[in-house]
Amino acid sequence: DSAAIPFGTALTYAQAAERATGTRAAVTLAVLKQETNLGENLGTGTWRVDMAPTRDQPVFVYITAALGLDPNAMPVSKKPWYGWGGAMGPGQFIPSTWVCYGGFVNTNTNTCAPSGGAGSSFWQGPWQYTVSKDRVRKLLGTAAPSNPWDAQTAIMATAMLMADNGADAQTPAAERLAALRYFAGWTGARNPAYSFYGDGVMGFAARFQTDINQLAGL
Repeated sequence: DSAAIPFGTALTYAQAAERATGTRAAVTLAVLKQETNLGENLGTGTWRVDMAPTRDQPVFVYITAALGLDPNAMPVSKKPWYGWGGAMGPGQFIPSTWVCYGGFVNTNTNTCAPSGGAGSSFWQGPWQYTVSKDRVRKLLGTAAPSNPWDAQTAIMATAMLMADNGADAQTPAAERLAALRYFAGWTGARNPAYSFYGDGVMGFAARFQTDINQLAGL
């Protein structure tokens, strides 16, 4: 759907993200490889068809409006066999996850995520972009709201989510579990049916680490 992020550029961004978050650059690149082949395959879905209608569609409208984007023109993933699609950008963030990284809060609760199993009314909003809540923007030091389709932003956000999932421990077990949480959430991560994802990420990570070591002369 688009040109892949050049490896040298992706590595520079991932190494900066490693310094900021503790997630190994090779692991961040591996997730991006698994998700979109480093941004080459951003999805052929449409938000009105492939995105969860009560959880993600309302939030998606606020995200694109804050970024000055046409929601109908932005690439998102199609629905996969295991659930809803509508994931955004090289890191394939679903809108209801992106809000906690990109600076959006529900103005009724002043939070980015429901607590205690709040229903669809939470996701209806209203939502507001708040600079102080934009975690990715803070780490990047950028002047504009965080855009999940931007390569540098997506790579930093991927490293942040992986760190939040435990990848900053930098052990194989922690990194694999973090990848499974990235894919299926903390509950779904233990589902054996999703083992392929964790195994795939760790395989890619080993290859990327070899490349990184060679480039560093190790």
